[in-house]
Amino acid sequence: MTRLFVALVLSLAMTAALPVVSATAALDGEMADEQAGPVYLDAVCPSIRASDRFDRVVWRGRKTITWAELDRRLPEIRRVSRAYGRASQRSSRRLFNPPAPWPTDVDALVTKLADADARFSAWLMSMGQATTGREWNRYWVRAKKVRYGTWGSQIRARLGLPPAGEGC
Repeated sequence: MTRLFVALVLSLAMTAALPVVSATAALDGEMADEQAGPVYLDAVCPSIRASDRFDRVVWRGRKTITWAELDRRLPEIRRVSRAYGRASQRSSRRLFNPPAPWPTDVDALVTKLADADARFSAWLMSMGQATTGREWNRYWVRAKKVRYGTWGSQIRARLGLPPAGEGC
C-alpha cells in the first residue's frame, strides 16, 4: 500500500512539472500561435515582395499599360511574371506543408489561401510564357479572377501578427 501511495505521489509530481501546452495542441501536435506566426510570415513574405516588385516593374505606378508598351517590354514583364509565379507557388507549397499542423483556428483559412496561391501562380507562370502582349493580358485577366477574400488578414489577426504591409 505504501509503494502504491509513493508511486501515485511521484506520478502527480512529474505531471505537475511538465510545461503547460494548450489542450488541442498537445493532442494533435499542432503549432502554438507563437510558432505558427513566424512560419506563416516565412511562407508569405517572399510572395508579397515578389508582388510588390511585379507591380513596380509592370505598372510603373500607373493603373494601365498601353498595348505598344506591353509588347515592347514583354521580355521584362514575362521575367517578372515568372518570378512572381515561382514565389507564389513556393508560398502555396509552404502553407500546404508546414513543419507541424496549423492551429485549428487558422487551418481552414491557411488551406484556402494556399489553394488561391496555387491557382494564381499557375496563371502567373502562363503569363511568363506568353508570346504576345495580348496573350499576357488574357492570362492576367484570368489571374485577377482568383479570389483571396480576407483570409490573410484573418490569419494575421488570429495569430497576433501585424496587419499586411506592416509585418513583411
